[in-house]
Amino acid sequence: MLELPEVLDLLSPERSPARTPPLGLLGAVLPQDALDLTLSPPGRLDLVDSGDEEQAFQPFAAPPANEPDEMGRRPFLHRANTSYQSSPLPASPSPNLDDGSFGVRSLAFGVFTGLSSFSAEWEREGKGVDRVWLETSAKEKKTAVVVRMWEEGSPFSTATNATSIRITVEAEETQLVRQVTFTATRALLFGPYLGDTNSIVRAYARPELFVSVAVRHEDGSSLRDRDDSLIASRFSPLFRDGFELGGRSWRFLAWSSSGLKSSSCFFMSPFRLDDETLITPTFIHRTIGDFTGSETALIPAKYMARIAQAFSSSKPSLTLRPDQMLSIEDITAPDGSCFSDGVGLISPSLANDVVEKLGIKLGKEERPPTCFQFRLGGAKGTLQVDPTLEGKVVALRPSQVKFRSTLTSLEIAGTFEAGPGYLNRPLITLLENLGIPADVFLKLQAKATAKIRKSRASLPSAVKLPRDWSLASGTRFVSALNLLAKDQATRDAAFANPFVARCLDASVVHALRDIKYLARIPLPGCYNLVGVVDVDGCLAQDEIYARISRPDGSTEYLQGTIAISRSPTNHPGDCRLVRAVGKLPKGAGERIRGLTNCVVFPVHGPRSLPSMLAGGDLDGDVYLLLTEASGLVPSPDRIAEPAAYDAAPTVKLDREVSVEDGGEFFFKYITQDRTGLVATRQLLLADSHAEGLFHPDCLKLAQLHFTARQRR
Repeated sequence: MLELPEVLDLLSPERSPARTPPLGLLGAVLPQDALDLTLSPPGRLDLVDSGDEEQAFQPFAAPPANEPDEMGRRPFLHRANTSYQSSPLPASPSPNLDDGSFGVRSLAFGVFTGLSSFSAEWEREGKGVDRVWLETSAKEKKTAVVVRMWEEGSPFSTATNATSIRITVEAEETQLVRQVTFTATRALLFGPYLGDTNSIVRAYARPELFVSVAVRHEDGSSLRDRDDSLIASRFSPLFRDGFELGGRSWRFLAWSSSGLKSSSCFFMSPFRLDDETLITPTFIHRTIGDFTGSETALIPAKYMARIAQAFSSSKPSLTLRPDQMLSIEDITAPDGSCFSDGVGLISPSLANDVVEKLGIKLGKEERPPTCFQFRLGGAKGTLQVDPTLEGKVVALRPSQVKFRSTLTSLEIAGTFEAGPGYLNRPLITLLENLGIPADVFLKLQAKATAKIRKSRASLPSAVKLPRDWSLASGTRFVSALNLLAKDQATRDAAFANPFVARCLDASVVHALRDIKYLARIPLPGCYNLVGVVDVDGCLAQDEIYARISRPDGSTEYLQGTIAISRSPTNHPGDCRLVRAVGKLPKGAGERIRGLTNCVVFPVHGPRSLPSMLAGGDLDGDVYLLLTEASGLVPSPDRIAEPAAYDAAPTVKLDREVSVEDGGEFFFKYITQDRTGLVATRQLLLADSHAEGLFHPDCLKLAQLHFTARQRR
């Protein structure tokens, strides 16, 4: 074990091992003098000499010989993975993590995902990732992420100027994801790369038999707005008949909600279990839920949306018994409007078990999450902690249960923090139409750009930038840098490290580009919060309760007039004025006062408040709260009536939906989706007419945009 002074000497200079072989050689897998980096509490860096014979690594996924270099010497991260050949996953169980360590789902996954986020900026800046691959240790069952970069200003990566970094961490349940991208002339293979998994892949533990598939033009752009016969003849058979690859037949399976938006879906290769059961797409659909005799079974879009629940990225939590799953009624208005659409309850004891199972490490003053996005058999949505529930139970509402299922594993899709608020182009257009002067936006933009440019002055401020801009989100990449920033010695070494410096430089470029092209301007004192319901009924109509809890233990209660909205803001009525009640008085709201980092909506009024905000609900939707200090709260007399959209038409079959019907719907959707086109046209029209979003044509486009979203 090396001591800290020796570690700092090794971290500070850029290491350019002369023994690093040229690109394209299999020997490049293991630079002999690379070091394994692990983090141990309290902030000590441990480096293990990889020359130890007991630490000999075998290639897990190595760059093949004679690899073509179609995209130049500065490939993106995903391009670097394109032609990798991989060995089967090790069959041994994953070891448990020590309390103070960063796992492969943390530091290494953070580095890996961080490279995904930053590599495009490195490409623009003339520096990049040269190679990224994985190695595994046969003895200690550890996985290493190896990052090989080339030096700034060097047009080629050679044996003398390559920098190799290897981070070794304990393996967890993280799966290796394989991806195939089809274009009109090629099939591009990506991976395997570290990525989030879902309940289906975990259930069968055969990740090599599931593949993510995307269809693109040759330049990587989506197929949207193109439904000509050439496109149909090339890609339609893929979803109807599947394809052959690697000696296996691959068939369309399903998609996730995020996958549908990004034009990617899952295919699988049929296989047999030990008991000779044949696992096919149809078999998996039947195990997910029972749709027999329901209207859902006749509507391809609705049926596949229900199947998509099982393919959402999630982490396994706990398996519940039937007596732990309670049923409670929805809270509704006299006209049938549902105030509790999508949100259920979880007992404090079970919530603590979930936090422990997820491995969430809290600071001394940090409060545990009180809201969870979940999947449980045929139910989905959010769960808010209710202190009146005893034991270890969840309480589900009819609005959450989408179909019958025998699966009882509680899958957590995410927990919620108080996200910073940001402007965007549609929101700026809406607020301008509601009377906010343009000077307010220009001042906010000037402050934001100045702060971004100054962020590289110190490591703590530089590390805060990628966190605020959600770069490498869902990882411990930023957390690892925060750990290094706490100590002066490690802070200097980390700040001087070329890899860290490049990531932080890329963060600055990324943030400035977002402001320039997307008008993504940060709003101090404003928050993005997930919505939940007032189960006490103590909030009056148009009142909300929001308590912000920070990692240092400090608390902020929002109080006063708040402008609340939800993306997308296509209609003039997609911004409402509400009153934040601040800290609740003693004896009031006992069931909601402990909820943190969420916005609690009332259950009084003629209509659910979330439904007035772009048709929102409480199954995980996030709402933007604009405080008076931001200068973005419109005058009450400028607030428009909320939208009342017509229901989107649906296609119903005269028979039950098949897997092939789902594939056909997916292909039609990705080629005919006009959501982005409608939104862009609406912005152009709003800018060209004095009425702005109130122009009749803009209102028609708002209805079309809503209809397009409902098709998802």
